[in-house]
Amino acid sequence: MQNKYVSNYVGTGDVMAAFDGYDPERIDGITVGTVFKAAQDNGWTREFNHSSGLKPSCARGIFGDDSGNICISNSCPPKRSYIFADRVTPGTLCTVGGSGGTSKTMLMMQIAVAMACGIRLGDLQVTEGASLLLLGEEDHAERDRRFGGICEHMSADPQLVQRRIKCFAAAGIDIRLTLKKDRHSQETALGNEIIQLAKQHSDEAGVPIRLILIDHARLVLGGDPNAADDVTQLTRVLTGIANQTGAAVVLIAHSPKSVMGKEGDQINAADIAGSSAFVDNSRAAFMAYGMRKDEAKFHHISEADRSSYVRLSVVKANYATSWGGYWFKRVVMPNWEVAVLESVNLQSSSPFQRKSITALRDRILSELRAKVGGVTSRNLRAISGVAGRLKASDAAVRREIGAMKEEGLIESRKPTADERKRFKLSQTVREVLVPV
Repeated sequence: MQNKYVSNYVGTGDVMAAFDGYDPERIDGITVGTVFKAAQDNGWTREFNHSSGLKPSCARGIFGDDSGNICISNSCPPKRSYIFADRVTPGTLCTVGGSGGTSKTMLMMQIAVAMACGIRLGDLQVTEGASLLLLGEEDHAERDRRFGGICEHMSADPQLVQRRIKCFAAAGIDIRLTLKKDRHSQETALGNEIIQLAKQHSDEAGVPIRLILIDHARLVLGGDPNAADDVTQLTRVLTGIANQTGAAVVLIAHSPKSVMGKEGDQINAADIAGSSAFVDNSRAAFMAYGMRKDEAKFHHISEADRSSYVRLSVVKANYATSWGGYWFKRVVMPNWEVAVLESVNLQSSSPFQRKSITALRDRILSELRAKVGGVTSRNLRAISGVAGRLKASDAAVRREIGAMKEEGLIESRKPTADERKRFKLSQTVREVLVPV
């Protein structure tokens, strides 16, 4: 035994005598501790790394020698970068919950397309880059149909989308990231496979991986979604994927049926089904839900149109503000037979606005939304009057159309060729009114 901190160690004889008597098979015999005790009694000390403050036994464990060292700069760090929604940061886990049929998967697919093309999704901020999607409920035909409709609606370059998005249609495939073994939840090999696929895809796409979508929680969890230990193991695997790839990993989850009876302002992070560990171990969380009746009234949306609107509400954000959200309207793409989401800016009535004006605006917006791209100012004036559907004078209708334009509620634009054909608009019609 030698030690650089002891210059004249002379206990070799005593130590060797103890070592010769060491027998690991004898419970009552000389142990390794006796050997070390003899060495220490003669002046030997364990080697200690003074620079790190950790003994070698600790350094060889979970944490490295310098992993606990704090480094505080004299200047402020760069501003945070966000993957999407100005809330989700790189290398973190995010959960998106909601009831079935709230277009959660479609929204994330559209975010991936926006990333591929380097564009925003309405008011929703998106960072340019590549993405990897794992869709546990879709087959190849449905996947391609959806992306086709999205590209047409968003005027996205299909070649760029195909190069930057890798999407695995995994309907019927075992995609569990964890499995129960001897009553303990353990990770499968799929987590490491996703990491390697993401790195390979980044190299092929020529841009960083920004988003990894896992759809959905029950299909990748090998255990009880209500058991904190099982869910924690899953979120540990997902966080590891995020950390290794630098991407935002988004886990889609569902909500219990009780959420359907809640008003919009009552929905919160606790409405994601299963253990609270889903949200607790995520750095950001969102809830998607259909428009409620009180929200439709507040935003001038008719009862007939209410079911077309979806809100993505921010219910948790560790690294940003955890409130607010985004409204979207479902738009059917007839040729693709899918409904995509279109970002909308919904207006609310002023508290000082006369009820008659609010009612007239509601009726005007209802007419425009019923035939988007097919209503002109002349059409609206034709249904004015006390007996008309707008129940207001021609002058009041003209005045309110002008006011709604100025306030950004509606706008005028040229009708498309498809709109001219669908609504039988003559070539003399130069402008139609559409809700913003």
